[in-house]
Amino acid sequence: MTIGRFGPLTPDQARKQARTILGGAAAGSDPAGELQARRREMTMRSLIDLYEAEGCVGRLRSAIAEIAAS
Repeated sequence: MTIGRFGPLTPDQARKQARTILGGAAAGSDPAGELQARRREMTMRSLIDLYEAEGCVGRLRSAIAEIAAS
């Protein structure tokens, strides 16, 4: 799991974030899984924005209805 890039993030800041992430993992959370879920969510949000911008809202609503039904 990447915490950040060297430069904007100092090594001490990275260590502090790493301790927080490892503490959460030790407590039973899944930081990598949560990150993947957020990435998928952003992608779907971008896709919806694209559909709305392209005038495909009718098809989008029917696709969402199909997904919800399954």
